[in-house]
Amino acid sequence: MEIDRKPSGRKNEELALDLLANARDRYDLSLESGKILSRGIFTAEENMLGLANLLDIAKQWTGTIIYHKGDLLGTADVQHLGKHLKCAANQAGCRSGSLDQRLAYLGCHLVRIGLLNYSLAALKNGSRYWFSYLKSEKGNNLHVFLDKYALAKAMESSRLCPRFPDEASAIVDVLPPVVNLKPMNNHLFWVPTKYRFRTSWLCRYPPVVPNSEVMYRQWIKQLLQERI
Repeated sequence: MEIDRKPSGRKNEELALDLLANARDRYDLSLESGKILSRGIFTAEENMLGLANLLDIAKQWTGTIIYHKGDLLGTADVQHLGKHLKCAANQAGCRSGSLDQRLAYLGCHLVRIGLLNYSLAALKNGSRYWFSYLKSEKGNNLHVFLDKYALAKAMESSRLCPRFPDEASAIVDVLPPVVNLKPMNNHLFWVPTKYRFRTSWLCRYPPVVPNSEVMYRQWIKQLLQERI
């Protein structure tokens, strides 16, 4: 983060500089124009809440520039980053524990795209799962198709979360682009759902859902066994 120092102090500027002092690397840059830029380089995991508070103070100031892993962030991304930092600071265990807990979501607690923790009841209540991005074509009753582009798009803001799992992109890559509705080993794994219309902003009910939670968890673990 870079903050343009002003000759006359701004509201909470001293507090912002105190928070900036917690950066892993902290120094001032004197430009030929006479401006002074106060720069701080943070490792977010070290002080997520402090960095979120610093963003809240300085993000609206003219001359404040914020980078994330070398990429300049726009206004919307800065907003996302602040939300993710606050969430991650209060969710210390969201990527810890068992394998199921670590990989329960492709996104994060703000972009809840479930992977392993399947529950049809939760789906009916508006929670999203990767199979919420399945779609069917008119007249095709045997196959449904995964819109991987829409799924990846929904996950974009999650990359700003310090706890975003490195495996997420690889998991999306191995999810099947086509789901076959023919029985497997005399068992119909995917079953059609009667819910065809969007009833909340969170998701559109998918054309099919897993037949059971047990079968789903076995299937998804087998699919991902080489990735996790």
